Amino acid sequence: MLRCVVISSDSQLTTELGAALAKVPELEVVKVFTDCPSANEILRTIRVRKANLLLFNVGDFLGAEFLAKSIDDLIPGIPIITAGDHDDPKVLHRVMHLGVREHVSLPIQETLLREAVEAVRQRLETHPVAVQKQADLYT
Repeated sequence: MLRCVVISSDSQLTTELGAALAKVPELEVVKVFTDCPSANEILRTIRVRKANLLLFNVGDFLGAEFLAKSIDDLIPGIPIITAGDHDDPKVLHRVMHLGVREHVSLPIQETLLREAVEAVRQRLETHPVAVQKQADLYT
């Protein structure tokens, strides 16, 4: 079972994602942030809720870039799926360089979302997130 944290300040995107993710039986949304959390807040949430997937809005590119970089520094290898109506190849290319492997465009198509989730699940089976990093708890 994948446990997902959603980060999106776009209420329309959050609603669409919620409806689409509810139809994916192998995924549970454990937390939804409606504003951009700090890296430490995300880290705490991932540890407490045992999340192993992040899904966030790429509409705010600078926030997405900062988020992807911060998360990868804190928990290397945690899968990230971006979502949004931002299909600019330069932006997508940049977030892919930051470690994002999957992107889902608006309007969200259930089959494409399922494919992205399945790709993440398969990747986690062969390359699990560094558990020792998740076990380190700094307060």
